[in-house]
Amino acid sequence: MASTEVLSPHAVTQRTAATDHAIDVINNLPHLPRLVLLFAYCEGMTMREIGRSLGVDEGRVRVTHDEALKQLKVSLAC
Repeated sequence: MASTEVLSPHAVTQRTAATDHAIDVINNLPHLPRLVLLFAYCEGMTMREIGRSLGVDEGRVRVTHDEALKQLKVSLAC
């Protein structure tokens, strides 16, 4: 069932600004953490697959992933 929620112009502007901010934060991450998040959440790859693709150990991918998420939480906290 499709949502019939109608957002006010103010709510749309806030949501757009929040999305833009999140994109900026992700784009400003160092190369490896940015790629790990891209592969995990946009491509649906496993940590093992990401490690193979990037030529790094799966454990390093997990640590990089966790650190990137922590950094995002701090940067996006209101």
